[in-house]
Amino acid sequence: MKKVLLLYSLLQCIIFASLAQGSEVNLKSLTVKGRNEHLINTAKKTVIHYNKEFYRQHGKPKIDSYEITEGDHRGRRVYTVTFYYDKQIEQMPLNFASKVYIWENTGKPFSIHYGNTMGQNIE
Repeated sequence: MKKVLLLYSLLQCIIFASLAQGSEVNLKSLTVKGRNEHLINTAKKTVIHYNKEFYRQHGKPKIDSYEITEGDHRGRRVYTVTFYYDKQIEQMPLNFASKVYIWENTGKPFSIHYGNTMGQNIE
């Protein structure tokens, strides 16, 4: 029984490590539901990893997208996931707690903006 539990634990560690590598996912190939789940999970993990003080679970995160029209990344689509805060409990200069920017073709985050007007590039 101990061998089975040890093997099971080892298998879980291997699976978790492979997921943590952040393999690329083309968001175009996913269903709308799958894409939105991926975007929200990726954004949540990103905010918690880089600055957990700006992660909020107030309301439903907002997902938007746009295409870059100029520069080196012209033609690439970007998704944003915005996490809001409860304005009756706290105030920030911006109307959101955090906003994560994610490339459509890779599913990877590249920038975070915080409700205190700060931000950081992470790619």
